[in-house]
Amino acid sequence: MFSDDAARKIRSLTFDPQAEWLVSFLPLGSIFWRDELPKLQFLAFAEGADRDLMLRLFSIRIQYWNTNTMTADDQLIWREAQQQFPNWAFFRRLNLTAEERQAHEEAQRSSEEMWIELLSAADEGTVIEKDGLASYSLTFKVDDN
Repeated sequence: MFSDDAARKIRSLTFDPQAEWLVSFLPLGSIFWRDELPKLQFLAFAEGADRDLMLRLFSIRIQYWNTNTMTADDQLIWREAQQQFPNWAFFRRLNLTAEERQAHEEAQRSSEEMWIELLSAADEGTVIEKDGLASYSLTFKVDDN
């Protein structure tokens, strides 16, 4: 599932019941806890399969928070990761407190508003959705005037 390097990084994380939660507008549009990712967060994982899979897992959890459901494909990925990393703090936070839910929902709204603003200001913009993740490409033409 993950490369040996990514697996080592995930296994090095220690659950902290007092861990601070943080808002992430990019790349999540949600919240996460400090003990769920290495210090460099998503950038700690090599660009490509490891980072994509990490983002997919966070996307699955966000979708679960929003709908209390997972697709069959998402359940498969979730179970595989949970079997590989049964002690990862990430899997302990499937239910949000009222304060966490409010922060999550506000992060989603703010992130959506940011992307709408950026897309409307861009000279060219595309959004590609794949496996529950959205990728954005924006072009701003800059001239000397």
